[in-house]
Amino acid sequence: MKGIKIPKQDKDKIISAYKNGASLSDITKNSLYGGTSIWRIIKQNKINRSVRDGTKLTFANGRIPKTIISKKDKRDIIKYYASGLGSGELSKIFPYKKQTITAFLRRKKLTRTRGEAQKLAYKNGIKKAATKPGENHPFWIKDRNKIKKKRMFTEELWFFKEVFMERGRVCQLTGKKGGELSIHHIKPVWKYPELIFDKTNVIVIQLDIHRLFHKLYGTKSTEQDWYEFVLESGYDTNKNVESLLS
Repeated sequence: MKGIKIPKQDKDKIISAYKNGASLSDITKNSLYGGTSIWRIIKQNKINRSVRDGTKLTFANGRIPKTIISKKDKRDIIKYYASGLGSGELSKIFPYKKQTITAFLRRKKLTRTRGEAQKLAYKNGIKKAATKPGENHPFWIKDRNKIKKKRMFTEELWFFKEVFMERGRVCQLTGKKGGELSIHHIKPVWKYPELIFDKTNVIVIQLDIHRLFHKLYGTKSTEQDWYEFVLESGYDTNKNVESLLS
């Protein structure tokens, strides 16, 4: 209890139990005093228990006193960490938790980035690389001409926004306003890259229609495929999109 005067007899019992390895929570449960009062008695009597004995020091309210790492252990932790060991491996060598070691290393500004830690682990053989780089990769494409060329995505997005605003966010096939819209290049970009930002070469359509078209004709579709798709699907008569997707 806070502010209560603890008799000398009870103080001696608390000190004796603590010296024999009992934790603060255990002492609190078996006494009439709070964890703060008990911890104050231990501090006043300057009882230092080594962290190497494996006992867990906790208050009754669940707070854990700060773990003190000895100077020798600090030097050894820094030495082993520099050699490539991580906080997890160090916690198995030293009698401190992983979180305690990590906090100490952060205070010393010695922590590695995740990328640096992985590279060091691969180098020391602690971990094996998940994938092999370059030509040794299982999905390496031997014919480099088959690799899809990067399009100017940022510029393309701004171009799309401008077209949407100019055409009032209306699907030019169904007349439906709003919803999920997309832009289709009538003359495909893979064949006519110079027309990627030509407003006369694009049409605003519903996203479902766009997906359906490329599902039927693939990504290497032609201008003729588009006109064939529009005529056969009957979008000019405002045919329901959901019926075509089913």
